[in-house]
Amino acid sequence: MVEAVQASQSQEAAKVEVEGFREALGPFVVAAEKTRMPTLFTDARGSGHAIIFANDSFLRLTGYERNVLLARDFDLLLAEPRDHPDSADPTNRARIEAEFDDGSGEILEIECCRHDGHCFLAAVSINPVNDDLGNVVQHCISFVDLTRHVTRLRKERDQLHALYQHAPGFIAMTEGPDHRFTFANTSFRKLMGNRALLGKTMAEAVPEATGQGIIRILDHVFGTGEAFVGSAAPLDLDAYAGESEARRFLDFIYQPTRNAENEITGLFCEGHDVTAHMIAIEQVQLLQTQLIHLARVNAMGTMAATLSHELSQPLTIISNYVEICRQLVDAGGKSGGALDDCFGKIAAGAARARDLIVRIRTMAKQGEPVREPFDVKEAVVEAVDFARIGKAAGISIRDHVRTGMWAEGDRVQLQQVVINLVRNACDAFDPPDKGLITLSSAVEGDRIIISVEDDGPGVPVAEIESLFEWTGSAKAEGMGLGLSISRTIVEAHDGKIWLDHNDAEGARFSFSIKSVQRPSFLLRA
Repeated sequence: MVEAVQASQSQEAAKVEVEGFREALGPFVVAAEKTRMPTLFTDARGSGHAIIFANDSFLRLTGYERNVLLARDFDLLLAEPRDHPDSADPTNRARIEAEFDDGSGEILEIECCRHDGHCFLAAVSINPVNDDLGNVVQHCISFVDLTRHVTRLRKERDQLHALYQHAPGFIAMTEGPDHRFTFANTSFRKLMGNRALLGKTMAEAVPEATGQGIIRILDHVFGTGEAFVGSAAPLDLDAYAGESEARRFLDFIYQPTRNAENEITGLFCEGHDVTAHMIAIEQVQLLQTQLIHLARVNAMGTMAATLSHELSQPLTIISNYVEICRQLVDAGGKSGGALDDCFGKIAAGAARARDLIVRIRTMAKQGEPVREPFDVKEAVVEAVDFARIGKAAGISIRDHVRTGMWAEGDRVQLQQVVINLVRNACDAFDPPDKGLITLSSAVEGDRIIISVEDDGPGVPVAEIESLFEWTGSAKAEGMGLGLSISRTIVEAHDGKIWLDHNDAEGARFSFSIKSVQRPSFLLRA
């Protein structure tokens, strides 16, 4: 009851003040009443800027009755709307108060509230009214309803979004420095595993992007205004909503969006998923590698066939003459000792060379080496003996390969790998008659790792990438086949060969072969 009486008294007082206001301003108020622009006056002498006049245009715009509006604080028009209580701009009041105090004449775009609680966007102009002494006694406030403009812009935005929605590439928009999603088309949502995006920040919706530098990129674009272009950029996405983990490759651009004051308000992203294209490129590269490998093996097969044809007869002749020499020595009564040993080694070397050529030709032609168990230590010792032939006597070779290891494969072919690696190490020394080569071994699971290390100058950086390719040799007498053949042999045994270590103090090459148990018939022996 008391409140009703007070309200009635306030309204009566307001009416009296309005009449005094009319008399003081006369024609100015009449003009304000007749104008189509919604206009009101507030009392500048009070803290609340009480409304003391409102024309008919303003009443139609806001739906207020004059007797309800008069004597109420201007803040009434900035109340939170009933249908969207969280949408009121908290800075509205501060901007209005600053304009009341400063009177700069700036036109403000603020959310205003009608009598029914619904809000509308208005362009508001606040102008001071002075008395004869120059004191500000009222403020004249005019409003321009921007609803039509907003509706038109929203319609244009919706049409643009509809166009974006069905674009073949992915499109997304964010706002604010925390990159909160305001739009994501079908392609973008599909790319992200159809997870919920709108209203969430990038860090919330796609947390895996943080560790991959995406957030830093967005921060940079938002902070500097510089667009960012990514080409075939990898993005690893976590499993989401039944989708499996996936690596995607993206071509995209992030660029800033700005408001009427040219301030950056958000980001626009557009791009294409080029994962299928990248996979196709990788497959083409893989096929090219396989073709090169097949061409290399085919060339080796051709060479092996030629060597087999051309060398088989001379090797047979060598073996025959060795046997004749033995018979002649025996006939002269000078057999035995070192001479017999030399003859034996000549015959063994010729037989081994013939056997090696045949086996390499068979491997290159059929792709399947002869597989049988052999003692790795014995095979390495024998290979080192062959590798020493014709090399400088000053080179020291230390064999630290463990005993008791057995592998399965073509013993002669795998010995050839060791011979190639040891001879390459010998060729690396400068001066050529001094150096140390160390052979070692290790067991990792079901694999035996054989390493050949030297203390030479190391492999030149320019040659590392093509070490195991048949590209021609840098050696005066070489053909560039040693490591290429070694790679083919090892891979045919389901193993790998690689440059394990390299610097100015030496290089270490390693290769792996599968280990097996020592054959049972040898265990019984």
